[in-house]
Parts: sequence; C-alpha cells; structure tokens
Amino acid sequence: MVCLSGSEAERIAGFNDADLGGDDRAHVLDLCHRYYISDAMVEELKYRTRELLTKNWSKVERVAAALLSRRTLTGAEIDAPVGA
Repeated sequence: MVCLSGSEAERIAGFNDADLGGDDRAHVLDLCHRYYISDAMVEELKYRTRELLTKNWSKVERVAAALLSRRTLTGAEIDAPVGA
C-alpha cells in the first residue's frame, strides 16, 4: 500500500493520470513479479489505499502544508497536524 499511496494521493488531488506513479509504479510491478501478486490483488490494494486516503484526506493535507513550510518533520511534528 505504501508504494501505491503516492499515485493514489495524486489522483485524489486531481493530477493528470499520465503523470502518476513514476518510480512507485515500477516498484509495484517489480514486487508483483517477485512475489507473484496478481493484477486483481493490486487493484484491491489500490482501492483500499484510495479508501484510506480519502477517509484521512484532511490529515494528508495538514501534513503536506507542514512539509511545505519545513522540508522535514519529526514524528511528533507529523502527529501534531494529524491529531494523533
């Protein structure tokens, strides 16, 4: 799911599909071949990833805003905007 979250977040944010994925997509394909993960399983994982991101989108946006003001964040600095 981690490898899928970047492109799914970009999709939710409205980026063009042609620009999605990049290195993450190649990494997912490599993992699929290495561990015999079916296309159906990848689609299920994409769906679940999109569902989690959509449910927590406001938290994603708060962390992104914090990252725009500072290039790196500690765990505590991530927890603060997320409300953990």
